[in-house]
Amino acid sequence: MSAIAIANNPVLHARTKHIEIDHHFVRDHIQSQHILHMLISTLDQTADIFTKQLSTKRFQQLRFKLTVQPEPSICGEVSEQLSTTTYTKSDNKQTPCLITLNQ
Repeated sequence: MSAIAIANNPVLHARTKHIEIDHHFVRDHIQSQHILHMLISTLDQTADIFTKQLSTKRFQQLRFKLTVQPEPSICGEVSEQLSTTTYTKSDNKQTPCLITLNQ
């Protein structure tokens, strides 16, 4: 049984006695039209960011909807990378390293 159906139909109260008082509080406010509810498309479910494996683009879209800002990086963004060079580790192996330009 959907939460919207329970909230809209007081007849279902007897079948939902195990539900906490706060849920009934919400139902009462929906009936008095203090709270409006609407269906949200599956494409717009922001909870997906916590429950599903997403593409980078989709993850960034949902993160933006939640108004979460990316953490600043000392190295800058990938688009700011200018060139690559190498450095020598203690074992004398050459390892590629990215150099970024601060703008």
